[in-house]
Amino acid sequence: MSEQDAATARPGATDPAMSSRVPAMVMKDVPSNASAAGRDLLRTDAGEVRAANVAMEQSGAEAIVAERLSMQNSGAKSIEAKSAQIEQSGILTLRSDNAALYQSSAVGVVGQTIRLAKSAVLAVKADRVEADAGTRILIHLGPAADGARPALDAAGAAAFGAAFGAVVVVFGSLLRRLFR
Repeated sequence: MSEQDAATARPGATDPAMSSRVPAMVMKDVPSNASAAGRDLLRTDAGEVRAANVAMEQSGAEAIVAERLSMQNSGAKSIEAKSAQIEQSGILTLRSDNAALYQSSAVGVVGQTIRLAKSAVLAVKADRVEADAGTRILIHLGPAADGARPALDAAGAAAFGAAFGAVVVVFGSLLRRLFR
């Protein structure tokens, strides 16, 4: 594996003695039986991680860019991956072609195919969303999802915004008249 392919991580401010290199590991390269080099984070905080395959367990990262990502009991601020499997983790933003979240939470998720199981997501924008009954989605942008019942879809969000704007205008004009 070349030096350009190697993943690097900037250590977090909490542990200045931590090495600036993420440990290497061997991962199965799906769907073949061949192995591929990857990066493994176990109980570690990393700044930015870039690699073809990333596996995290009880770890945190600021930004992750990967072809394939597997997270368990971890957290990340920003993720870009072709394929992501996230279990019992928290994410601020996720951009992935295919993603599966199980008992996880995210603020924003964008992708082509998103699978959600017992998860909570603030906003989802995807071509296809599959969600079980235990999943909570506040805003869903895209075609109707299997099992997903968002609190607001695109039309509902537009209607809510228009109604909220009308209320603000009416109360604003009333307040101006009262305090003149």
